[in-house]
Amino acid sequence: MRYTGTSYFVIFCALCLSLLSRKASPLTRTPERNMTDESKSNLKAFPPPESGQSRYVIHMPRIEDEHGLKIELIIGKEVEVDPVNHHFFVGHLQEVNVDGWGFTRYLISELGPMTGTLMAVLPDQPAVRKFVPVHGETALLRYNSRLPIVVYVPEGVLVKYRIWRADHLSETADIQ
Repeated sequence: MRYTGTSYFVIFCALCLSLLSRKASPLTRTPERNMTDESKSNLKAFPPPESGQSRYVIHMPRIEDEHGLKIELIIGKEVEVDPVNHHFFVGHLQEVNVDGWGFTRYLISELGPMTGTLMAVLPDQPAVRKFVPVHGETALLRYNSRLPIVVYVPEGVLVKYRIWRADHLSETADIQ
């Protein structure tokens, strides 16, 4: 079957309409779904931030199958950088046990120096404000709507996150 330009346009329009008419995902963040009662109650176990630190708290909504999800922490800072090079901060995310509770809190005690690639920048290129992440091991955490994810960072540092979903299909490895 041969498709004409009109056929491609109709397929494109149908795809766009189907995407626009989709209902919100169960992971859509709305204020009334931000936290479960259990997650809110468990937040009491975490100490307030020390002087010079900020405490970020992530509450995940309860969903039916939490086993196929992971949370990626992306920690960094908004800074002025050149638009050409790739920049990152040096830092180490520590897992710290909350005494008496068995919960884990995450801590970056200090942000190391910013570094990056060394590509030449044209003299007339203005600096841009960008989120520059901490480089290092990726923090993929288990999705758990019953416990908040609590991250302590130096003041001025931001904590972002992404939700990763596993595919329902699994592949079998080859024996070699």
